[in-house]
Amino acid sequence: MIDGLLYAFAITLLLTTAAGAQIACSARAEMVERLTEKYGERLVGIGFQNEIAVVEVWVSIEKRTWTILHTSVQGRSCIVASGLEWLGVLPRTDPIGDDG
Repeated sequence: MIDGLLYAFAITLLLTTAAGAQIACSARAEMVERLTEKYGERLVGIGFQNEIAVVEVWVSIEKRTWTILHTSVQGRSCIVASGLEWLGVLPRTDPIGDDG
């Protein structure tokens, strides 16, 4: 299921980029500084997309903001999504639809 979500995310990213949307990119160190200092966001999740990139989720609980970064092994990060009203949820421990 996670592979399917990452695949769908990658396709959405490619389609959005192809449609001409502007994506903010910079060195990861600069991006991290901006997210932590300006927005008060902290890294809450990371997933390996493949051997050349990771997807990072940054969140500010206080400001309820969130940012999703796509970071390459070369150290370049791009914001692919961000928004307001972050609502964190705990992962399920049982399979969806499992009645016991």
